[in-house]
Amino acid sequence: MPVILIGFMGTGKSTVGRLLAESLNQSFCDLDDLIEKEAGMTIPAYFDTYGAKAFRQLEQDLLKKAINEYDILSTGGGTPTILANQEVIQAATGLTIKLDAPIDEIRSRIGDDANRPIFKKLSRQAFDELKQQRDTMYNQASDMSIDTNQRHPQEIADEIKARIFQNIDELNYASL
Repeated sequence: MPVILIGFMGTGKSTVGRLLAESLNQSFCDLDDLIEKEAGMTIPAYFDTYGAKAFRQLEQDLLKKAINEYDILSTGGGTPTILANQEVIQAATGLTIKLDAPIDEIRSRIGDDANRPIFKKLSRQAFDELKQQRDTMYNQASDMSIDTNQRHPQEIADEIKARIFQNIDELNYASL
């Protein structure tokens, strides 16, 4: 059963996704890494060079590809905020899980990460508002939500693994 991890930056999507894939012996893709590999540059550099519209098109093209090729997929924080991407995610068979954490925890995790230019550009209030706006979209696109606050990534991966097996058992029971 494919798993798509969505959520705001700094909620642990990439770390948890890697651990989950490893523990299930499944393939993993971090969409942001795939975009950077395909583009041959960082996401901030791509934005600066080609603009948001070109970035979102590349992101959508690679999202479609990754959903079909990988078992575990971590998306970028903005990926599910685009309607066309939401449709791609919702059309995928599998489980879409929102990872979440309080805004202060997210700020702490991000710290001085140079690959998060939006964090540096926005005021504290604007950053908080962006998270609130995106949370609504994440909730619409996800099947469930997991709080990652003050939790070890392996603990979160183990919880997701348990939920996957629970969902498989429920599907098998329903088909009887």
